[in-house]
Amino acid sequence: MLGRLGTTELLIILGIILVIFGPSKLPEIGKSLGRGIREFKTATKDLKDSINIEEDEPAGEQQAKAPKKPEPVESSSQETTQETTQETTQESQQSSTEKEQTTS
Repeated sequence: MLGRLGTTELLIILGIILVIFGPSKLPEIGKSLGRGIREFKTATKDLKDSINIEEDEPAGEQQAKAPKKPEPVESSSQETTQETTQETTQESQQSSTEKEQTTS
């Protein structure tokens, strides 16, 4: 419909707007229109992004990707050092047995 408006029609419309609002209000009206259009574009972009994210990932995967909070450790520092030394010795024993198996 706006494609059918010519330059004379647009000039008449702008003249009527100028008479109604006055020259001091026109910059304010232009700024508010610009802000409104910008907010509308960002809102539609955010909506499209949220729809695309929901379509890409099913609900089960979204929950699985959520980071889990670490559980508090109640053991003392001596116990943790003993556990880590036990784990390293077990790993070294496993690696040595694997080496022996591959060489034989």
